Amino acid sequence: MLSLLGVYNCKADSKFRVSVPAHFRKMVEQEGQSVWVVRRSSTDDCLDMYPLNVWEVFLQRLNARVNPLKPDHAEFLREFFRTVYWVEMDANGRVLLPKNLLTSVGIEREMVMAGLGDRVQIWNGQKYDSLQMSHEKVSQLIQNFFND
Repeated sequence: MLSLLGVYNCKADSKFRVSVPAHFRKMVEQEGQSVWVVRRSSTDDCLDMYPLNVWEVFLQRLNARVNPLKPDHAEFLREFFRTVYWVEMDANGRVLLPKNLLTSVGIEREMVMAGLGDRVQIWNGQKYDSLQMSHEKVSQLIQNFFND
C-alpha cells in the first residue's frame, strides 16, 4: 500500500522537469511503477499527480458511475480528461510537467509537492501555505470522521 507522505519544496528546470522527491520515488518504485498521471485538480487550485496503478483504480471507479452515452456525462468526461497527462520518471527521477498545467495553477518554476497518502498534490508555494487549517478544525473533523 502506498504511503506518499511529506511536503517538499521543488523547482523545475528550464525544460519544466522536476525531481520527484526521493520518498515519493521510493514508494512508487517499490510498486514497480515509473509512470505518474498528472491533471488539474477538480477541487483545488493545484495539480494532482497519481501513480499509474492508483489512477487505474480511480478510473475503474469513475467508469462504473459514468455513462458516456448520456450527453452531460460525455461532456463531463471531455472536460475531466482535458488536463490529464502521463509523465514518466527518467533515470534521474525527474518528470516533465506540462507547462500549461503549471501555468494554470500559478506555478512558474518553484512549487510544493505534498503527499496525500495515495497521490501527490503540486501547489504554488504561497497558495499552499495560505490554506492551513486550524488545529481545532482538524481535531473536530477527525472526531466527526470516526464517530460516523
